[in-house]
Order: sequence, then C-alpha cells, then structure tokens
Amino acid sequence: MLVKAERTLANGDTTQSIAQFQEVLKTYPQSYAAISRLAEITYSQKAYSQSAQYIFLAMDIIETRLDKNESELQNSPTAQRKEMLLDLNNRYTRDLSNLYHLLGLNRVRQQQADEAIVAYQKAISLNEKGAYYIDLGLVQFNNNQFDKGVESMHKAIAMDSTNYKSYYNLANAYNAAKQYDSAIYYYEKTITKKASLPYPYLYLAQIYTSQAQTYPAILNLTQFIKLDSNKVEPYFRRALLYTNQAEFKSALKDWNNVIALDPANNEALRNRGLTHFYLEQFEEAIEDFTVALASNEEPYTLINRGYSYYLNGQSELALADLNKGMDILSKYSLGYYIRALTLLDLKKKKKACADLRKALELGFNENEVDKKLMRKCF
Repeated sequence: MLVKAERTLANGDTTQSIAQFQEVLKTYPQSYAAISRLAEITYSQKAYSQSAQYIFLAMDIIETRLDKNESELQNSPTAQRKEMLLDLNNRYTRDLSNLYHLLGLNRVRQQQADEAIVAYQKAISLNEKGAYYIDLGLVQFNNNQFDKGVESMHKAIAMDSTNYKSYYNLANAYNAAKQYDSAIYYYEKTITKKASLPYPYLYLAQIYTSQAQTYPAILNLTQFIKLDSNKVEPYFRRALLYTNQAEFKSALKDWNNVIALDPANNEALRNRGLTHFYLEQFEEAIEDFTVALASNEEPYTLINRGYSYYLNGQSELALADLNKGMDILSKYSLGYYIRALTLLDLKKKKKACADLRKALELGFNENEVDKKLMRKCF
C-alpha cells in the first residue's frame, strides 16, 4: 500500500496519494512513513494546520521508539544489538529533527515567528545543519532580531561555506538595515558562490545608484540583463542612468525593451518620448507623448508634447498643449518660457512678453533666454 501511494505521489497526483496514505493509516495507524508523508504533502498544499497535526503524530511515534530503544539500551544488550539500537537512535533523532524543521516551516507560513524559532532551534539541537541555521536566521531577521540572524547565518557559513544562500541572506539583511558597505560585500560574495543568480546584481545596482556611482550601477544592471532579459525593472533603471549620462541612444534602446515587455507602461512611454526629444526626433517624441496622454493627461507630458510640436514647426498644436498644461502648472517657469517662444512664433508678441516676464519672475535663468525673444520684449 505504501509503495502504491509513493508511486502515485511520484506521478504528481497528490490528491490520490493523500487518499492512499490515509488508507494505509486505517490498517496501520502507527505508520510513521504514511504520517510523515502526509505532513509533507499537506504542507506543500498550504494546509499548515493539518500538516502540523500530522507532524505531532509523527513526533509521538518517533519519541515512543526512542524511549523504547533507550530502555533496551539500559538492559545491557549484546554488543551487536547495542550497535543496532544506537544506529536506530541516530536515525530516529534525524527523523525527529526533520519533523521539527518542517514544523518551523509551517509556523513561518502561519506567521507564528516565535514558535518557528523554537522549532528550528529544537531541530538544530537534534541534528545541526547549515540549512536549518539559514531558515532560523531568516525568521530572526524578519522578527527584528538582527544580531541573532547574523549569528545564525555565520554558523551556516561555518558549516558550509559553499552555500550562496547564507551570503545572500546576509546581504539582504544589511541592505534592509541600510548598512550598504556590508551589503555590497555580501552581494559580491554571493556572486562568487553563484554567479548565475541575477538579483544580487540588481540590488548592487540599486545601492550604487543611491550612492551616485553610475557606471558600477550600469555594469550590474547589464549583468542582470544577461542572465534575465525578461524583466522590466533593470531596463528601466539602466535607461534612467543612461539618460542622466546623456547617453540617449543607449537609453532609447532600453526604453524600447521596456515598452516591448510592458506596452502599457506610461512612464516608460513618457521617458522614451523625452529621449526622442533629446535626440531631436520630434515626430517620434510627439507619438510617444500622445500615446501616454491618451490614458492620462499628465501636465508635464502636455508641456513636453507642446515643446516638441513647437520645435517641429507646429506652433498652433503646441499652444493648445501648453495652455492645458499651464492651467495646472501655474508656477512652472520653463512652461511659461516655452509658451513665450510659441506665442512669439505665432506673432503674439504682447502675450509672449508677458509669459517671458512671468518665467523670469519664477526664476528662469535670464542667460538661457532666446536672444530674439529677449530683443522683442526688452
């Protein structure tokens, strides 16, 4: 019966396997194999309370067996029998440790952090494993026990220095704590252990961006994209960095990738429009701004499209956008300046000069004013 249930589980039919393991228990209610399997399956199905019930039943069986073995060991068995009993004790202890670990996993999912910590610590006391320390450390980090979490991760490293998860969890914890030098160190250690893991590169890029270290940020984003080219965020971040460095052609390629992955991303459309604008590709800029404005008449985008229309020789269309945008952004000095240029192009000198004076009042730099406009107005 057990073999049949295991075969069903291996074939991926968990519902049928549960029924078969439960059928085993009707005949053999103390079947540790069936109960422990049911604990694992119900955990995987997110039935955490039910899984815990099976875990406690399995623990009772193992503890009973340990008590029986201990009693027999005290009765001076033969050397061969003693060796066998000790081997059984070791196996039962490992099984009990695994059950406590599974209980800890259940308690985490049930948001019972203190109970999870107790369960993990019990598992470790029975059978010390690096993986158990990692799970314990994660709960400690999430339960505001930062120093204890760090200690647990270092114990995991001491047991297995090849496992990238300890370094990665330390990096994330230091990052969350805004201890960026330590975060960088452990993200880089993570990469040395598992270079194919993409997210350390993304998080390093975020840190370097916050520290205004543009090119290290770009390099890490590029590495992430080499590993995973289907995520919007790294392209988006890199496009912004390229824009800040006035590398507009590179930025444009990234905006194209963002929009290919997420065609409804209005922020990317606005930014691609600006990039076209910087490249003096005004018709393309207008097209992107128009698509973005179809779902949200954001005032800065209206002004940007208006400026693009003006520079593309379409001042009537420019004025309509600028008027709409400036109705909302009544203290935007650049908006008044752009509208002044547009009004002058439309032979509306008096209104153009009024807008120029308003732009200067609001802080627009006089040295940046078009000389023709300045001559006309002053």
